[in-house]
Amino acid sequence: MHLDERQRASAMARLVGLLESDGRMILSLRHGPVPAGSRMFPVSAEETVGLAHSHGLDVLHRARREDPRGRPGVTWTYLGLRLAAGRELRAGSVQVPDAPPQEAATQEAATR
Repeated sequence: MHLDERQRASAMARLVGLLESDGRMILSLRHGPVPAGSRMFPVSAEETVGLAHSHGLDVLHRARREDPRGRPGVTWTYLGLRLAAGRELRAGSVQVPDAPPQEAATQEAATR
C-alpha cells in the first residue's frame, strides 16, 4: 500500500464521497516485500474492511491471490465494496442530497 494509516482513512472518505447510493468500487491490496526505492506500508485486508465498514461500505467480494507476475512472497487481496442503497454518504460531515447534483447545486444557490 502506498498510503500510510492517516492517508488511508482520508482516501477512503474521499472515495466514499464519490459514490452514489449502491455505488461500487474495487480495491487491490499488495502484500509482501517492498521493492527497493518504493515507499509502501503494510496493510491487512481486515484493516481495510474495517475502514470500509466505518464509512458505510459493505464487502461484496474478497479474494486473496498469488502475484500474477510470480514475484516471490507477493500476494494480493481484492475487495469489492458497495455503498448500500439508501445509505447516507459519510465522507467527513458532507451529506449528499437526494436531488441530482445539478439540481442540488441550484437549490443550494437559491438558499444563499
